[in-house]
Amino acid sequence: MRAERFHPFSNFKVDFEEFENFKRMKRLVNYILSKIERGFTMVNIPKTIYFNFRSLPFRHAIKFPIFIYGKCRFISLYGKVEIISPCKTAMIKIGITDPVRSIKETTYIENKGCIKFGHSVVIRRGCKISTSMNGIFEMHNHNYMGDNCTVICHHSIVIDKYVRIGNNTSFMDTDFHYLINIKTREVNKNTESVFIGEQSWIGSWVVIKKGAKIPNNTIVAGPYSMIAKDYRSKIEKYSVIAGCPAKIVASGLRRISNQDSENQIREHYRHKTKVFISEESNNDIFCLPQEA
Repeated sequence: MRAERFHPFSNFKVDFEEFENFKRMKRLVNYILSKIERGFTMVNIPKTIYFNFRSLPFRHAIKFPIFIYGKCRFISLYGKVEIISPCKTAMIKIGITDPVRSIKETTYIENKGCIKFGHSVVIRRGCKISTSMNGIFEMHNHNYMGDNCTVICHHSIVIDKYVRIGNNTSFMDTDFHYLINIKTREVNKNTESVFIGEQSWIGSWVVIKKGAKIPNNTIVAGPYSMIAKDYRSKIEKYSVIAGCPAKIVASGLRRISNQDSENQIREHYRHKTKVFISEESNNDIFCLPQEA
């Protein structure tokens, strides 16, 4: 009589429902652990409460439009903060970071004058913002300031909407000290307003000095470019300027800040080598971030 062959896994059956439950549990555990691992991005609740109620009128502060993240030191909050868009919770985020650039840095805020915020404003960690008694610093809608930037405002610094600023960039509307012309005995003002046109892109390690003004849709290529004059009548929109002092180096270029467009381009280059050509004729729709 022929003996039956023994199969060690003959009684093994896959319980697909149990397997799916295991995968769901694993995803849940990974989600919880990832939140713990990224705890450094969590809101600093005491600083958030204090900053909102110290700087805003009660009708705005109670909505907590400003969230403070990570380490943040308040040097002075004597001045005021104005919300120049409809007030919503977490519309301004200060101190967000990632594991690469500024996780150990401290954000500093010294506001003796006035800071004005629009909605969807992000100021990343390590930035130093200082306004004097007469200084007015404005960040309009959809502005993004990279890590470790410096803002020193004695008169007026206005950053229009949809502006992106790279890390370690400096804005100063003052020379701090006065200079005398030893022949004429003239002493000029040491402050002059700064204006950054909408939809502009300021690269990393750029220096923006007093009197700097750039038109809409300007790209300032870093590092170590310096802007210290009014370019609005000297260059056209969609220009790229660079150098010290900055000069025009290219034209007809615009940054893409739309996440869907970026994903579309990224997916294209995963599978193809030919140049991506947008089929969207409206550049604003293709380039600008979606409204929340």
